[in-house]
Amino acid sequence: MKEYLQKNDIERENIQKNATEYEQIKRGFSESMEDIIQAGKANLYNYASLNEEMYVILTYICRFDVFHDNYGYVVERFFKTLSYDSFEGMMGRCELFIRLLSRKFDAFYHTYNYLDEGVLMEFFWNLDLGEFHSLIESAEKYSIDFFYTEYRDVLLETIQAAIYAHMEDVEADDYYGDYDIDDLLKQNMRYNGYYEDIDTESVVDTICDFIKEDVEQEVSEMIGKLPQDILNRIIISKSNVNVERSDVEGYIEGYLQPSEPEYDHHERDYGISGEMDVLDCIFK
Repeated sequence: MKEYLQKNDIERENIQKNATEYEQIKRGFSESMEDIIQAGKANLYNYASLNEEMYVILTYICRFDVFHDNYGYVVERFFKTLSYDSFEGMMGRCELFIRLLSRKFDAFYHTYNYLDEGVLMEFFWNLDLGEFHSLIESAEKYSIDFFYTEYRDVLLETIQAAIYAHMEDVEADDYYGDYDIDDLLKQNMRYNGYYEDIDTESVVDTICDFIKEDVEQEVSEMIGKLPQDILNRIIISKSNVNVERSDVEGYIEGYLQPSEPEYDHHERDYGISGEMDVLDCIFK
């Protein structure tokens, strides 16, 4: 279909003029989204949901610095809900939130007028640590810091809660590849009175500690661009990191198990049937 349209200018122009769906824009059956946004026509298309319309239009507004009266209602809706969603290739809500609060967007869309304290409080409480990281990075990039002063206490409380939640939900599998397991096993060989054996308990202890230290470092880096007075009041300790010891034990047990050789169907099976074949050959 796409190849046919590329060869047929009249048909292509006809489809472009009559396109009504955002899906048609994505598939290339319409004008480019940049042109549509710049012309103030993006709100005339049908989207899969209100959130898709909001995230798509706002992403293009921010990317291309578009200031058009037709999009004022989308900006207002975003700040009145700050609803979470995710669309491929579109900005996340934290980046949109910060970008739209920058001076030039506020000057045209009056974004600060739409801020609602209740919605903002709920927004902070619903952010995970990854989203806080995006918020902090974007805030530094666009020099937005009003919530570090006006909402300082609730920000401290919500970031601390997000840190604890992040440390409580650690996937040990994400970290094994960073460690030299063979070297750890060699370092933990112990003589058990008869022969050298691996002290697996010590290996597991070491890996758990490695993971806790790595998580502690990651969290520190994720919030490292916060103002120092806020950082001074945040608790980041590896003692709060939860690593499921049984998961690490299972990994080490699996690591120590020799891999089973693949069965070669062409090799002769010298079981009972094999022995009978040999006897048959002898007494024929």
